[in-house]
Amino acid sequence: GQNTAYDLVSVYEKEGVTVKAIASHISKRTQDQIEADLIAGTLDGIICVDMFGEGYDFPKFKIAALHAPHRSLVPTLQFIGRFARTNDVATGTATLVAATSRLKSASISLFKEGIDISEMIDDVAREQIAEAEADREILDIFKTRRQADSDYDSVTPLLLELYAHAQIFECHAAPDFSLYKETIGRGLRIAKQWMTDDGAITLLLTVDTSPPNWATSDVLVNIRHDAFLLAYNHASQLCFIGSTRRTPKIYLDLIDTVCKDNHRPISFERTRQALRGLTALKFYNLGLKNTAINSQAESYRTMTGPSADRAITAGDARAYSQGHFFGSGLGQGDDRETIGASSSSRIWSNQRLTVAEYIDWITELNKRLNGDGAIAPSQLDIIQHARTLKQLPALIIAAGWHKQAYRLSPKVRYRAAASDPWEFGRLTDFELNTFVVDTDMKGMTFNVQADAIGVEIRFNIRGGALFTQVNGGTIEVMVAHDDWSDIASWLSLHPPVFYSSDKSSFQGVNLISPAVNTIVQLREDDATSIDWQNCAIQVEFDVARANGRLTVHQSLERYILAIPNVQVVLYDHRSGEAADFIAIIQDDNGDVRVQLYHCKGAGGAPSGGRVDDVYEVAGQMLKSVAYCDASVLSGHAEHRIDAGKNKHPSRFVLGDLPTLKNLIDGAPATRLHFEIYGVQPGISLAAVNEHLADLMAYGLDYVGRGGAARASWLTSA
Repeated sequence: GQNTAYDLVSVYEKEGVTVKAIASHISKRTQDQIEADLIAGTLDGIICVDMFGEGYDFPKFKIAALHAPHRSLVPTLQFIGRFARTNDVATGTATLVAATSRLKSASISLFKEGIDISEMIDDVAREQIAEAEADREILDIFKTRRQADSDYDSVTPLLLELYAHAQIFECHAAPDFSLYKETIGRGLRIAKQWMTDDGAITLLLTVDTSPPNWATSDVLVNIRHDAFLLAYNHASQLCFIGSTRRTPKIYLDLIDTVCKDNHRPISFERTRQALRGLTALKFYNLGLKNTAINSQAESYRTMTGPSADRAITAGDARAYSQGHFFGSGLGQGDDRETIGASSSSRIWSNQRLTVAEYIDWITELNKRLNGDGAIAPSQLDIIQHARTLKQLPALIIAAGWHKQAYRLSPKVRYRAAASDPWEFGRLTDFELNTFVVDTDMKGMTFNVQADAIGVEIRFNIRGGALFTQVNGGTIEVMVAHDDWSDIASWLSLHPPVFYSSDKSSFQGVNLISPAVNTIVQLREDDATSIDWQNCAIQVEFDVARANGRLTVHQSLERYILAIPNVQVVLYDHRSGEAADFIAIIQDDNGDVRVQLYHCKGAGGAPSGGRVDDVYEVAGQMLKSVAYCDASVLSGHAEHRIDAGKNKHPSRFVLGDLPTLKNLIDGAPATRLHFEIYGVQPGISLAAVNEHLADLMAYGLDYVGRGGAARASWLTSA
């Protein structure tokens, strides 16, 4: 384009070559002056924008550099013809320079030596005839079903291109694309819809007239058009969605409208089958997910390079699982194709496609995802990948919100009955608890619970929606200004992390297998015994039940207040807690240590019989890695002590909010350290058996990978 031409003028002039840009829009007088400068020798050359294809000739050119390749063969041939015929005896042979890596396949061979031009033109002509036939077929199969107004009369599927990117859902009932009405979600108006006669494919053109986010009123609007293609394969029960606007909420709105409560994203194990049939795999961009989900340390590692997988080491296998990949491989005819996939059930390739080409692309993807061929080996195989969750673990010990809940702290509104007024809070004020796994291990129920309200949610892997609400009040999550989503739909978009007693975890339909190693004995610094004298260790916090002795919380509070240099102690015990106690210590060297304490009153027989206590506290420790972040914890504390927003606000035992924020927010990253402690007064350190040691070590290892500089257990002697 013209801007590129003027940029190139600067590039050439820096190299000592005097050039000017010439384009069809400039005046004839200016063009004549540039030619005069060329003849006079004051210019070494010119930079043209589409001039050779418009009858422009100049007889003294000797070298042409093609900086911006044409999109097809015809203008390329025009360019070569007009340039080549400017030759004369004095000028010599014309030389063409082009970077073949940037040329369309139809044009590349023009710049190779020893080609048969006539044969090549015949081949290209046949290809273009085939493309024209495909275009006619697209116009035949896509019938207009809906059109907003006459402005879109001339718009056909042939005018649309889609990036090779697909969000894929498994549907347990065929989606009904005729259910699309005037809008998608809240803001996208359907300008035109096409659909095939069999109802298996639909194409949507939408228009969004929203004010820009910098405007103070709706007088100014941005007008944006987007295209969406949805294709359902009845045999595989997969629905592929291609979109020019790719956000999770839009994908959910699209599939929810036509397949309500009967869809789910496919697992990463299935999306990675897109590599089937490819050989000589190369990976240019890789994502490794920390198996400590919601980690505030290195939660996601991205590796890039011409052979990024070569940088993976055996040591990475312990801490990471595969998150996404983008690379290439040799397919049919030894043509190299790019391919990428992610754990969010998306597959993509680095190309833009016509509607016909996009349908061909997802048809091939469907074959790979449902085939039985092996995936070629690569260095990426060192890292485990999430498996498809086919059966739930027998015992779920804890669950944590999706990372977006901690990062964004979305607003919620809730009420026990439809006639009640709305109450407002934050999503992280709610706990996920009371997990009851079905006898066939194919589903479970759990509660989303806060002090004032609770709802029961069903998680189901048999088919249909992953999350549905079965009873209770109403909880809605704000997803945009005055746009609310019911809690089950929000969970479908942002599945929580569930932790099981076998040390595995799962998120949505993706299962991270447990570590294979088993710890039989705690290390010396894994646990510390403290004095629980005069403590009713069976009573966690209810003073009335302690019979004049201290509760576990009271004893722990005394222990924390006795720590040298402790500046802040926040009591946060209730639904949505970061920990029972949050303590902040400023050491003499200036380091700031944030300590999160989780405790449980003793239950069951001493030591070995108190495994349920360890499950509960270990689960709390796993969840609290999300708070090993200065901004997350600071925002959490500010919200939790606000009496105007909480019926039972958290309270400072020592210090105040300004002190907390000054210490946490003001500390350099190299001086701020997070520590997580599991407190178990009912367990004797001397009597910890192999099973308890393995469970306790699992919690310590997990939170260490999650961002805690130190993790330890506080027990009895």
